[in-house]
Amino acid sequence: MTFNSPAVLVVYNVHKRDAGIIPLLLSASGLRYSLISNREFVQLQPQLVPRHLIILGGPQSAADIADRETLALLRRIEFYARRGYSIFGICLGAQMLARAFGARIVRHRLGAREIGYHRVYRLDPVMSCDLPEGHYYNWHYDVIEEFTAGRVLMQSELAPIQAFRIANNLFGVQFHPEIDLRTIHHAIKIGAHRLNDFGAHSAFDQITAHRLHAQKNMARLRGALVRWLAN
Repeated sequence: MTFNSPAVLVVYNVHKRDAGIIPLLLSASGLRYSLISNREFVQLQPQLVPRHLIILGGPQSAADIADRETLALLRRIEFYARRGYSIFGICLGAQMLARAFGARIVRHRLGAREIGYHRVYRLDPVMSCDLPEGHYYNWHYDVIEEFTAGRVLMQSELAPIQAFRIANNLFGVQFHPEIDLRTIHHAIKIGAHRLNDFGAHSAFDQITAHRLHAQKNMARLRGALVRWLAN
């Protein structure tokens, strides 16, 4: 596999190559990137891995890792995280990063499925954070608990840890700042049976909220990526 010396490696955990708006933002910044599957990532020789890694979300669970592929991904994330690489974890990527540093990942205690655009708040308005508080897209059932190694930055009504930082080089968010409308339509289609669950928003509300918040969140993510890439 040839990477042509990318500045950023983006790892996806679903069956198709989907990273939302991240490729657009990286390209607009003049940064080379490679988008690869988790299976390709765990097989990649360390000398081929750039210093900046984005680990995306996926349907796997970080709460009870039963399959070898997901366990191998967790071990590789920990390997690079403990060697000073800069990692930006999103949803599953954030949960696995937190678990690598001792956090517990569990199904929501109330059975909530946080789906759609939920308000995310800063824990401390004075504390610096890569992303400002606001409405961000969520699709997760698991939550992060007992996380003493990280500095918790954001929370929502249903999730006590929505964003965190470990040192200066590791950053994780449970929500999806990278989401685009195409991916929302896909998620609604395959997850239609979940939209009546506690914490889930209707398909109409998800699409309406995306049209309201998408441009603002794109600018927020662009700024967060610039700051993260400086580490």
